[in-house]
Amino acid sequence: MTRTPQQNRRIWALARDLSKERGISEEDAQDVVRRCAEEVSGQRSTRALTVAQAAAVIGRLAQLVAAPSALRAADPAGMVTADQQEALSRLLETLGMDTRAYRGVCMRTIKVPWPQTREQAGKVYEGLEAMLRRRYKVEQLAELAQHVMDWPGVSPQDHAFAASILAATRRKKRMGAGQIGILIKIGGRYGFSISIDKPVFDNR
Repeated sequence: MTRTPQQNRRIWALARDLSKERGISEEDAQDVVRRCAEEVSGQRSTRALTVAQAAAVIGRLAQLVAAPSALRAADPAGMVTADQQEALSRLLETLGMDTRAYRGVCMRTIKVPWPQTREQAGKVYEGLEAMLRRRYKVEQLAELAQHVMDWPGVSPQDHAFAASILAATRRKKRMGAGQIGILIKIGGRYGFSISIDKPVFDNR
C-alpha cells in the first residue's frame, strides 16, 4: 500500500518547515525530501513510498526540523549524534568561534576539549547558545529583521522569516540560536550586518 494522502501532506509540510527553520530555499528543502526518500526506498520519488517508508521519511524530516531543539537526545551517555554535531557547527559559525576558543568553552563547561557524549554536547550547545543571546540584543535583531523586510527585492521566504522574528521580538519571545543564526545569514544576503555594540548597518 502506497503512502496515504495524510502522509503526503505531512511530508511536504515538513519540507516547508525545514525551509523556514534552516533558512534554505524551498527547492533545497524539496531536494532534502527526495534524498530522504532515496535513503529509505532506493528511489527519489515520494509517490511510490509505502506507508512504512513514508513514516520513516516523516521521522527523518521531523528530526532535521527539530535538530536544534533535540540536543537532549535519548541515551545521554551515547555517542554524539550527527544532528548534534551539525547544530554545534552552525552555532560556532554564527558565533565566529575558532577551534581554540571552542576548546576553551568545552574545558570550562564539560572539563574535556570536545563533547564525547550526547549529554556533554547538549551542555556545550546550551552554553554557546547563551553566549549568542548575550552577544546580540533583541533591539538589534528587531532592527535587522525590519531592514530585511524593507529591502527592495527581498524574497517572499526571507521576508516571511524576518517578519516572524520581528513579531517574536515584539512579544518578548526568547529566540533560539537557530533563529538568530538564520536571521543573520539572511541579513548577509542583502548586505546587512550586526556589530556587537553598534546598530545594524548597510554595507553595500
